[in-house]
Amino acid sequence: MNIFILFFLLAWIYIFPHPSNILTHIPGLGDWSGDTLGVLHEFWKGKSLFTLGIQPGFNPFLGSPFGVETEFGIEKIMPFFNGLVLVLTRFFHEGVAYNLFTLLGISFSAFAMFVLVRNVTGCALGAIFGGVIYGFSPNLICQALAGHLSYTHVEWIPLYILFLWRFLEGPSFLRALLTSLFFSLIWLSDPYLGYFTSFFSLIFLLQRFILFERGKGFVLPKLCGVFGIFFTAALIMLPFTYETISSIFLHVPSVSPLAQQEGLLRSFGDVSKYSARIWDYFIPSELNPFLGSWAQRVVHRLGGRHLSDRTLYLGAVPSLLALYGLVAGWRQRKKCDPEKSFVISAMTFCAVVMMIFSLSPEVGWGGWAFPAPSALLYRFFPMFRYYSRAGFFVSLCVAVLAGFGLSEFLKKRARKKSKILWFIFFSGALACEYTLVPPVRNVDVSTAPLVYQWLERQRGDFIVAEYPLFRSMDERSYQYRSNQRFHGKRLMNGSPEMKPASWLLNSNQNLWEEEVEARLATLGVKYAVVHKEHYRKNVYHRMMNALGLKLVQDFPDASIFEVMAEPKDLIWVTGNTYLPEMGLGEYSWQWFAGSGGFVFYNKSHDHLTCRLKFLLTSFEQRRQVKVRLGDHVLTEVEVEPGKVKEIVLNPLIFEKGLNTVFLDVSPGAGKRSDGRKVSVAVSEIQFDEGSRAEDHSS
Repeated sequence: MNIFILFFLLAWIYIFPHPSNILTHIPGLGDWSGDTLGVLHEFWKGKSLFTLGIQPGFNPFLGSPFGVETEFGIEKIMPFFNGLVLVLTRFFHEGVAYNLFTLLGISFSAFAMFVLVRNVTGCALGAIFGGVIYGFSPNLICQALAGHLSYTHVEWIPLYILFLWRFLEGPSFLRALLTSLFFSLIWLSDPYLGYFTSFFSLIFLLQRFILFERGKGFVLPKLCGVFGIFFTAALIMLPFTYETISSIFLHVPSVSPLAQQEGLLRSFGDVSKYSARIWDYFIPSELNPFLGSWAQRVVHRLGGRHLSDRTLYLGAVPSLLALYGLVAGWRQRKKCDPEKSFVISAMTFCAVVMMIFSLSPEVGWGGWAFPAPSALLYRFFPMFRYYSRAGFFVSLCVAVLAGFGLSEFLKKRARKKSKILWFIFFSGALACEYTLVPPVRNVDVSTAPLVYQWLERQRGDFIVAEYPLFRSMDERSYQYRSNQRFHGKRLMNGSPEMKPASWLLNSNQNLWEEEVEARLATLGVKYAVVHKEHYRKNVYHRMMNALGLKLVQDFPDASIFEVMAEPKDLIWVTGNTYLPEMGLGEYSWQWFAGSGGFVFYNKSHDHLTCRLKFLLTSFEQRRQVKVRLGDHVLTEVEVEPGKVKEIVLNPLIFEKGLNTVFLDVSPGAGKRSDGRKVSVAVSEIQFDEGSRAEDHSS
């Protein structure tokens, strides 16, 4: 317990050099907030939804008036993360809860590694050193600064490895049960960690049974025990993961487009972008106050990538101590405890293999290109793209080896004082290499800008739209959400991309246009907050003169307009398209980027019957197009390049609320001369007499 308190206090001082900042700030970078503000909003949202009695899976605060619904059980697959968030926000303000979540993750992770290394070496100082390497690694701290808080809670991995090792050493029911529990907790904390733990386990077990257990008698009982461990873990995880797994694997043909909308299926380009490069493990972070400027120049030459994906630095001090431990273990191999020798050799082998696992799909060497495991794994597991996350396991192995190396080094120092002085020396050197926080990297989240203080004072339940409209995962969109914590009003912003609701809401970018103002009024938006820095003076002047807007408050950095336009009964837009295409005849055409559709919002009528007509043509090749309303297929047609196909939908009944006529286009998008991927072009909708669109696509 004393060691855990030591790690917690060290984490507090390290993250918050001004200790009182834990009440008003969160860890982050002033010039790049990453996901921090979005995750902070999740803490606030979780507490607010719990207070209102709204079940997880639906968020009415974003994407209003429709809200944001999470499909495929995504909200359920990380119960440890969500549960701890809920517990902390029940007792603390969301900012304090955020900080406690981070500090507990760092300190628990360091403590878990301390327990593992202590069991391997029996040396407390070596175990503390290994805990610091693991819990305070540049990789983990950088994830915290980027707001990837689930990666601060990697404490279950060392405990899982410890009990798996102990089970293999001497099987027992308790050890098997704890191994199953820790393995499932890894998956339920973050699926990426569970994914790579599975491969780590495979490597670990192969080395155990092929090399270590060879010639030692009958191993079938242990193999059966290992199978039982993972079967039990699967049963523990099943209630939380069944929806997601069944959606991905059992119904891929039918839900693949929806799975991509939810971010379950990733592109191969993302795998290359978010994987590691071999030099990432040997170049210090640019945030290091001593080595950062040099590292920045090197990274610039090699080609920069996302900060949280390239910060995998292992450190010279840990690497040298790990090497010292390997040499010492080799020299003592005949008289050393066999189980200790196994752990050292297994950590060495796993470190090398997991480093290879983390690399981009194609590794260049001397003019040659070699495929990496990530290229093959993507074919079977397209939902995973962050292969750089395997770096956590490389850091884990180095922490164990360095802890062992330091313990062997200290054994040769007879005097206790000498051991302590050497421990302090190595710890100081490690601190110089690892530190990312000074100068203070804290973001103040305790006060709201004036514009949001004004919104907070306005009574009633209404919708606010913030301009410009950014992608839901854009850093600036996260800033909008974070400020919702102060004013508490529903936001039109924040609807996920590739959703029909998002197609409708994000079509309202040009606030100065009359049809956009009418759509906002129909959607129930009362105020539009315009951030001036993003608009030229002539554009802002057009907003000031717009007939459907009234300036009600003006602040130095933002203006608030009240939407005065008249709402309409029916509005519609064309979704997932590029800019209008000219030269395709008398109609206005738009290209789909894959599949797309027409989104209708029926505000007033319980049922609205329409007859619709539009035209289709294909790009470069013949394609099959299914036209459906919701889950009901209305018609299926074949479209060819250079030919126009007329589609008539009669009758078409719109329920009250959101309705989507979805065009599911067969794969095979081609590239135009401008490099854009397109599939089919669609004309604007023509309504029959007696039923008309009261707004047009933008």
